[in-house]
Amino acid sequence: MNKQIYVPSKSTYDRLLYLLVTCLVATVMLLVMVALTAVSRPPATLAQGGGLICGHKFNDLNGDGVWDMASEPGLPNWVIQLDGGTGAVITVTTDASGHYCFDALADGQYTVSEVNQPDWQQTLPAPDPGGTSGVYQVNINGGQGGGDTFHFGNHMGRGDGGIHGTKFYDENNNQMWDSTEPGLGGWVIELEDANGNVLTTTTNQSGHYWFMGITTGTYTVTEQLPPPGWIQTFPPAPGYYVLSYVPSQAIENVNFGNYAQPGEIHGMKFHDQNGNGIKDTGEPGLPNWTIMLQGSGIPIAATTNITGEYWFMGLPPDDYIVSEVQPPPVWNGQFMLQWVQTAPISGTHAIELDPGEIVTDADFGNWQNGKNDFCMIPWDNHFLNTTSLTTEIYIFNASNNPQKAYTLQLVGPTTFTVTTPLPITLNPYQYGVVQIEVAYPSIFNAPYQSAQFQAVVTNQATNTSFTCHAALWSYSPQWWTFPNVNSGLAGGIPFGFTQNISFTVQNNGPGGGLHLPAGGGEATYKVWAMTRGITDTSAVSLNGLPPGAVITGTISNTPGQTDIPVSIRYTEFILLGPTDIILELDVTGDGMPDMVTSYLAYIEPPRLYLPVIVKP
Repeated sequence: MNKQIYVPSKSTYDRLLYLLVTCLVATVMLLVMVALTAVSRPPATLAQGGGLICGHKFNDLNGDGVWDMASEPGLPNWVIQLDGGTGAVITVTTDASGHYCFDALADGQYTVSEVNQPDWQQTLPAPDPGGTSGVYQVNINGGQGGGDTFHFGNHMGRGDGGIHGTKFYDENNNQMWDSTEPGLGGWVIELEDANGNVLTTTTNQSGHYWFMGITTGTYTVTEQLPPPGWIQTFPPAPGYYVLSYVPSQAIENVNFGNYAQPGEIHGMKFHDQNGNGIKDTGEPGLPNWTIMLQGSGIPIAATTNITGEYWFMGLPPDDYIVSEVQPPPVWNGQFMLQWVQTAPISGTHAIELDPGEIVTDADFGNWQNGKNDFCMIPWDNHFLNTTSLTTEIYIFNASNNPQKAYTLQLVGPTTFTVTTPLPITLNPYQYGVVQIEVAYPSIFNAPYQSAQFQAVVTNQATNTSFTCHAALWSYSPQWWTFPNVNSGLAGGIPFGFTQNISFTVQNNGPGGGLHLPAGGGEATYKVWAMTRGITDTSAVSLNGLPPGAVITGTISNTPGQTDIPVSIRYTEFILLGPTDIILELDVTGDGMPDMVTSYLAYIEPPRLYLPVIVKP
């Protein structure tokens, strides 16, 4: 039965007052319900407890059982145990600052202890009256009673007498052991008695050492002579200890400090004019290059002087990486200058610098003469009924060497006629175009056949040769496609810019052009980048896809022209070789391309059809 409440007519003021009182009553009732719920909350359980037991594990350097936070660091990777009396023991490991924590603990009585490590003596917590050492008894009731105060302190040493000490690295050479200075492992300490008998021991990885089980007497404690580059800074002169010892006595802090003499790294930045990775006689240094040093702190930079030399001084012993900073490419008004590192082969020098060591051969070589002379032949795609074709060969003088004269010889399964007079003469960083006519090979008797041919270009001055390759392809005249830009060397792309092209596929219906098979409604295509007839390239991005990705799609059989847009962008400032943007078209639907065409692209400097000068 629905209960109806009658509200008599009121003025606007009365209505607002009535709503306010109603909201106030509802709020009070809600608060009462929340309070009742809190009062009736069941006690904490193991799965949903609210207790907390936390603390720190610290290195009690002075062994006094008190944590001097400013000078005594935390100890990481120590195991702390929690026993709730049920037989199950929970463990955690201290973090980089020595901190540990057990949380979400149910009410109950807990025992907290540490797992001690060899050669360490626990100093906190102190033994209780019952003789149980090194544990905390913690009672959690109603989620209360724990906290972040259950610290464990340990001191490196042994409690059964003897002579103890530490070998430390006096990094700042101030003749004292600062709290941040580490111990030195693997150093030999000597103990000599009054009769000249000598005992030796070796410091552990933390720099600590012990002489145990020795008899009453007077002893001299020394360190063996340090290796080259190290000097002793502690104790003060004469640099050793003379101690009177009684058995069961513990003589501690018999410490030794050593300072590592600084080392140096030197090298030269040289112009590797022949690009062989070796500093040959006569090759000059390169001034004003930045050399970086990484290791033992923040990176340090040095600049080569007028003779190409650089140096880093006052280096502590450490592992260092020395590298050069490559300058950006520079357009000099005629061509793009790009330095290419030739030495060292790895690109950097990895140096393990010993105390006082001076390294003098951390050299870097760079080369700027351009890449070796080369040539390019565009790919050409032709119909079966073609009897001859005209194509071009591009020859590059890719260095700043004097004027050169070139001739060439064409090799392949066909007949060639060179229509450009030979030889051609090229100035430094200049290219020339050689026109040739190719008689169509008789081997073409079906679509999608190819014939390879090559041009052998000879530098007449040196009688040295280099070769470029190309391929002829055969297609049926019923399939027709072409780029909307000129093929050949028209595809220069300045680095960092985008070149837009499109492949236009023409379908003129039954009378010619693209013919799709009966029953088929579309042809599939694939566009991809290939480094001049060799391999797919990951240095080119197409249509904003990741480098190396392939563009795929379909073309409708509707008569007309279909454009396949392609946006080309080089992703690396390198010349892998001329790059072909390949279009493959599968008309028959058998998964195999029925025709192929390409567009030649490459990196060019501004306003000049030249590749960036980069050593191969």
